[in-house]
Amino acid sequence: LTYRERYEDLLARTGCDALTGALDRHSLEAHGRRAVEHAAAAGRPLALMLIDIDHFKSFNDRFGHASGDKMLKRIALDIMSAARVSDFTYRFGGEEFVVIADGVNAEDALTLGERMRRRIAGGPAGEEDARVTVSIGIASCSRDATDYDALFEVADKRLYQAKAAGRNRVIAASL
Repeated sequence: LTYRERYEDLLARTGCDALTGALDRHSLEAHGRRAVEHAAAAGRPLALMLIDIDHFKSFNDRFGHASGDKMLKRIALDIMSAARVSDFTYRFGGEEFVVIADGVNAEDALTLGERMRRRIAGGPAGEEDARVTVSIGIASCSRDATDYDALFEVADKRLYQAKAAGRNRVIAASL
């Protein structure tokens, strides 16, 4: 095996996405379910945020896949920088990320999502032509659901509402 293959294998075993440094989908399945179960049992709020890069295929087509990879890394860092230290950021797949914010109610989740959206849309200085936006769907435990699958489904529906409403927005429960 090459050094890179060994490194990627090690990252896979640690639960990290090799490209972005975010946690991987397998970690989400294990930790996300547990976090939602614990929050629901304790009556504690928790937010599940589903984040999708708007028009990412067009970005890759225009700037190339190497630039697309750099953008994925930057967005993962932007999400993690905007999130609280106690939040968990996962790369769900492709250009989608999930954040699990334990102890965050629906109103604070909307504020957190907006902070992430604005940070990503701002992009790096001097690269205005290569900026991207994200759409975010948020579901809250126990307001929207008390199990992981149902919570994820609500967040997914809200993500598609954000896309249908014009992208570059955050949709959460009506407050």
